[in-house]
This record gives sequence, structure tokens and C-alpha cells, in this order.
Amino acid sequence: MTIDKIDQVLLEVGVSPHLRGYKYLKFALGKLLDSPGTIYQMGDLYKEIAAKYDTKVPCVERGMRYAIE
Repeated sequence: MTIDKIDQVLLEVGVSPHLRGYKYLKFALGKLLDSPGTIYQMGDLYKEIAAKYDTKVPCVERGMRYAIE
């Protein structure tokens, strides 16, 4: 799935692109779809996203949760 397709799906389900959680979700979905056979612990995925976006794990989790709500 391409980044454009991920954007389309996130928009279709109502995730607003102006939220921080949007980019975190986009990264997470891209990562999961790029390696479907890999098992990720959510904590590890949150850590990777936090490192990429220079933030803290709780901020990533909260941002993703807020974007989904």
C-alpha cells in the first residue's frame, strides 16, 4: 500500500490530517504494511515513532488515540 493510499484510508475513516496523531498513524500503518510478516509489540512501534518524530512515547500513544477518537 502506498503512502497516498494510506492517506486516503485515514481520510475516509475521518482522521484529520492536521493532528499530530495522523502522521504517527500514517508511519505506523506504512511500517506494518511494508513488513506484514513481522510481529510488532505496540510499545516497540511507539518507541520507533517517538524516535523518528523526536518526541516521547506517551505523546505518540496519546496523539494516535486522539486522532482515532
